[in-house]
Amino acid sequence: MDIPMDAPRSRVRLDRIAQLVLAAAAVALFVTMVPRGALIDALHLVRATGPRLALVLLPFAVAVLFDSAAQAVLFSRLGRKAAIHVAAQARLASEAIALSTPGGGVLGEPVAALVLARRGNIPPGESVAVAAARRVLLMRVHAAWIVSGALAGWSLLAARSHDLLGSRWLPWLILASALLPLMAATGVDLAFASGSLAGKVLGGLTRIVPAKIKAYLRKGEAQALVVDGSAKSLLRSGVRALLVPALLFGGVWVAESCEAYLIIHLLGGSTPFVHVMAIEASASILRAIAFFAPAGIGVQDMGYLALLSGGDPRTAAVATGFVIVKRGREALTIAMGLVTLALSARRTRSTRAAGSLDAGER
Repeated sequence: MDIPMDAPRSRVRLDRIAQLVLAAAAVALFVTMVPRGALIDALHLVRATGPRLALVLLPFAVAVLFDSAAQAVLFSRLGRKAAIHVAAQARLASEAIALSTPGGGVLGEPVAALVLARRGNIPPGESVAVAAARRVLLMRVHAAWIVSGALAGWSLLAARSHDLLGSRWLPWLILASALLPLMAATGVDLAFASGSLAGKVLGGLTRIVPAKIKAYLRKGEAQALVVDGSAKSLLRSGVRALLVPALLFGGVWVAESCEAYLIIHLLGGSTPFVHVMAIEASASILRAIAFFAPAGIGVQDMGYLALLSGGDPRTAAVATGFVIVKRGREALTIAMGLVTLALSARRTRSTRAAGSLDAGER
């Protein structure tokens, strides 16, 4: 039986509206948390820092390099050569989607596969398999990073817990939250363990979608087999085979904390690096929870403001300036990613046009 298409579309529209309303409410709540005068002072700090803020791009560039190198290693485990610069372009494009849309972390993966197919001639099935292995490794490393951050910055979290909550449970909550990415990674790993996940999902979809879409989905059966086989091969390749990409993904988390440390100190703050680790670990959990908001906007920002300033108006300007600079860097990343995606599409059209012209001449 075919299912009417209007109902799912209406549901998607309602979901998007609900997500936007929640995101707007989170941003509004963050604005109310900013002490009076802190925003003006923060803007003065940002302006006074001037061109030195360009240094903030360096840790992000390192994070992209580590991520791209890790993906290149994963592709090599499948016998596929992937240039690091192509993987970096795919990362930028997927990051643009991840930062600009609710639930963008999931939506960004198909975009990365598209860029890898266009610029690197990599089969989509292999790209999806590498994306699954990347997600598992990132979440496992994320769990380790949360534990490291909570332990390293325990004194800060304990102080903020007393100031903000009137209790001593915050560091314990952050430490326990490491179970969330760890369990998610285990779930994805087990899902691909059978070697038939993508095929089952595709088969289930073909049974419920309208006839017009079934034909389109059946074209992807071969790629579904590639996804299942490649993902199982990667995730079951053993610790030694996955150690290098795991360490590189760990470097991504270190680079993100270095970015936060650099922003704080450029704006005149003096937060130690071990405390920055704790702040970033906490903020990453808030960002994951606030999946309804693009890049956790509003919710994550409240976390930064609370943990950096502790409700102290004297440090609120640096905390607010930190949020402004970090969101500014993310806005630049979105622009770079969208340009990368547009150039990729333009190059594909040019290649197709040239191929059609050659065929016509023959």
